Amino acid sequence: MNEHRLIQTIQRKTTRLNVDNISRTEAYRRMYHRLPELHWALLAASVSRNAGYQMTDLWHDDMIHGLSERVRWSLFMAYERANWLIFQDAYPQLLLYEFSCRLNKPLFHLLDRFHVSSFMYKHWMSFWKERQSHILTHALITNEQHVITRPILQEKRLKEVFTSPLFYGQQALHESVVLLPTLHGVLYGQSVQRFTHIKARIQLGRKLYQMMFFRPYSRSVRQFAQTVVHTGKRLDYQKYIHLGHDFSGPLLRAAVPMIRHQRFTANDWFIHLRYLEPKHHGTLIDEPLNRWFDDKRKQLTFLLRMLAYFPKT
Repeated sequence: MNEHRLIQTIQRKTTRLNVDNISRTEAYRRMYHRLPELHWALLAASVSRNAGYQMTDLWHDDMIHGLSERVRWSLFMAYERANWLIFQDAYPQLLLYEFSCRLNKPLFHLLDRFHVSSFMYKHWMSFWKERQSHILTHALITNEQHVITRPILQEKRLKEVFTSPLFYGQQALHESVVLLPTLHGVLYGQSVQRFTHIKARIQLGRKLYQMMFFRPYSRSVRQFAQTVVHTGKRLDYQKYIHLGHDFSGPLLRAAVPMIRHQRFTANDWFIHLRYLEPKHHGTLIDEPLNRWFDDKRKQLTFLLRMLAYFPKT
């Protein structure tokens, strides 16, 4: 296969799989299954799962009655757009590595053909030589959080979501959580704090990576991520984990249509933005979150049912 055909193949495959949250999550999971040295792929699958849960939550009855349709669609588009942008940037990188393995030669000089930041070239070349999964994973976490900063956090329509009282209220009450379920009835995870700050998002990614690969319970977390089919419903993990409060929306594909996106063609962030890299991943919450998360769901339900009595805007 010549380089032109290879580029077309990767572009077509990325476009075909980047249609919704379900297909993205499955594409990441399958990539990790084929190439388990790509730790980031399984991490991305788990974070993508959580984006799916947040999306379907918006079509839960309490959300429908508590929030206006405009607010719910704005929140949905924020999750969907970030999910799409990360896949559009990262999946061609993973495919280039896969083709490099098949051909037994590095093909990372083609990264710029997919608008990937120059930041990633040296990291892929280093990984090709040394196969240090944790260094590559940290680089991908850093890159993808820079990739979404302008089109998500600085885009006027979506920016309103991240400056709204609802969003700040969720963070203050620790209602926004990335969950890492297991098949053994235990729920791990991390609260999402200071989401608008890039260093905080990178630290969150590193914490989740530590939890998925380097903690005593990591194997059971990975087992869930690798084996449980993603539907977008929280029932995916609630059937393994007893929670007193059920908060599961509909199947994702039954709730929302597939969204057609336009690519955000920004300049290379590594050249035009100040490079931000936290020096450490921060403090991990290693304790199971079952009871804590159950309480947070009850608080959210109470708040939404109170909001249902007020006019929607």
